[in-house]
Amino acid sequence: MSSIFLANNFLTNNFTTLIDPYDMKDDYYVDLFIKLLKNKYLESWVFGKRGDYISSNFITKDGTEDQLTSSNKNDNNYSDLLKAHYCRAIEHINR
Repeated sequence: MSSIFLANNFLTNNFTTLIDPYDMKDDYYVDLFIKLLKNKYLESWVFGKRGDYISSNFITKDGTEDQLTSSNKNDNNYSDLLKAHYCRAIEHINR
């Protein structure tokens, strides 16, 4: 990955959704997240920016919330962020 990704709220809680995920459904990991939503494994999922940092947030069907935010404000590599966050979503779902 191009940068270190961190979970937690060490950054501002000011989240801005930048793009409707359905407009990016051709992206492999966006499509996988949409499938998790459609199959009711996730209650919600958004990605965008938390302050100046790219970020992704989901809530599982059992109410577990998980956020993944890049530690590098110059990082715009959503693909790597979503890949890492998708792996965490699967871990939560399989618990």
